[in-house]
Amino acid sequence: MLRKLKNIPRKKWILFAVACFCTIVFLILMGIISVRGKSLPDQLEAQRWDPEGGAAQVGVYFSVDAGATPETFQMLRYKLDKVLTDAGIEVEEDSSARLYADAYCATGTMELQYGKNHVSVDALGVSGDFFLFHPLDYLSGFSFAGDEINQDYVIIDEHTAWQLFGGTNVAGMTITSGDKVLFVRGVYRETESRLAKAAGLDAPLVFVSYDTLTEYGVSYGINAYEIVMPNPIRDFAVTKVKESLGMEDPYVELIDATSRFKVRHELSVLKNFGLRSMNAKAIIFPYWENMARSMEDYISVLLFIAGLFLITAVVLFIYLIVNWWRHKGWGWQERVAKLWNRWMDKNYQRKVDRAAKKRLAKEKAIDTKDEKDS
Repeated sequence: MLRKLKNIPRKKWILFAVACFCTIVFLILMGIISVRGKSLPDQLEAQRWDPEGGAAQVGVYFSVDAGATPETFQMLRYKLDKVLTDAGIEVEEDSSARLYADAYCATGTMELQYGKNHVSVDALGVSGDFFLFHPLDYLSGFSFAGDEINQDYVIIDEHTAWQLFGGTNVAGMTITSGDKVLFVRGVYRETESRLAKAAGLDAPLVFVSYDTLTEYGVSYGINAYEIVMPNPIRDFAVTKVKESLGMEDPYVELIDATSRFKVRHELSVLKNFGLRSMNAKAIIFPYWENMARSMEDYISVLLFIAGLFLITAVVLFIYLIVNWWRHKGWGWQERVAKLWNRWMDKNYQRKVDRAAKKRLAKEKAIDTKDEKDS
């Protein structure tokens, strides 16, 4: 065996090394793709909601002319409840579990003041379980639920905290917006990545309830809705949300966040790489969707490069195997031929034996019948 290895030409060893290198690079790139696909917590609520994979996270984004209101989502929830009931998906009696969680938000601006300090900031008016989908890194305090009875909370970023209070440990303090008193529920750490800033987090952003924004700030209207819900079959959730919402395509964009970083979806992104940047709808995506779409592009490019390395490795391995086979470099041809002939002989013998047993059984049956007749 060692002598045969020494007789292999150097060129083939080089090709074998290149094939191994391409395989290793492919595995590394696929590992990077897997890690990067899990790097955006805003896209992972379905995994947090149901680690076994039975849920889907759907994002819905509205144009400025869609006219989405809180009543829109009240009707949507009513229809989805019926859809899930008709599908036989229900929670157990006396259970505190929920079948789904959802949230909507509106963008806008607010004027905040503490003493003589005054700032103008971008604001998100949120409702429902918004912070379930978008966990923040808190320096002090914590989040609030958009449907709490007390709607006087605000969550501010660390930059705004320094401008107003000169520090970040200010949870529980009060600020004003016009004649409205707001309680600082928490202070969160800003994301410093270049991707986040390009996606829309390049300016201070505060979170208040939807009612607070519409009443005491300037609201540009509801532009996003998200839901995590059961997904017993592929595309069930996104299809039922679209049907229940009942809005025409020019005014709405639906995204299945659960599968957006999987290979099947990334191949479609790669196929439409130059076209996906064109958007004929008057929809302004929020920062988390911009980050996700950028990540889709990044992963699709990595997937393309990984595919090139994989194809190269497969072609080289096939070439080497065929070449060695033809030249009997490993004696595989003789071994396989012997195994094949041995299997064919045994198979033939089994057929002969079965035929003989059937013939004997038939002759015995005839003899028994003759004895009974006589």
